[in-house]
Amino acid sequence: MIAILAAAAWAAPEVDVFWPEVHGRGKGRSRAMASLVAAEMATAVREAGGTPRPADEGVEDCPSTGCVRTRVTAVVIHQEDGCVVLAGVGPVGATASLLAPWVGRWALGRLDAPFGEAIATSATVHDFGSCDALPSSLRTGRPALVSLIQTFVR
Repeated sequence: MIAILAAAAWAAPEVDVFWPEVHGRGKGRSRAMASLVAAEMATAVREAGGTPRPADEGVEDCPSTGCVRTRVTAVVIHQEDGCVVLAGVGPVGATASLLAPWVGRWALGRLDAPFGEAIATSATVHDFGSCDALPSSLRTGRPALVSLIQTFVR
């Protein structure tokens, strides 16, 4: 009995991983990009010590009443052959998400995005990365996202 309670006490916290918002052309390519980014967000959650709870496809954020768990979301913008990704990580409740530029170069107008607002409204794209290099760019930038998630799950 004590071993079961100890295991429950040390269970990794669950983190909601929302479906990335994608802007750009090509519905088939957008879905593939969103799926790739969602998988990388789930990997970042695991590396941060959390247990990812993937949202259904198309569910991009918490309900208007607030989040019941820490959350990770992202926006992907692709234009011709260029891609950028901005991630947001937020705590329980109807609170702001901290921003993490992930792929490409972003200028952050602020370090967080108010709850209920699209995270991209708090940032400006300065330089697009290559869409063809998106998988490797996501892996390269993942440590910064892991660090941000750890502020909420530890």
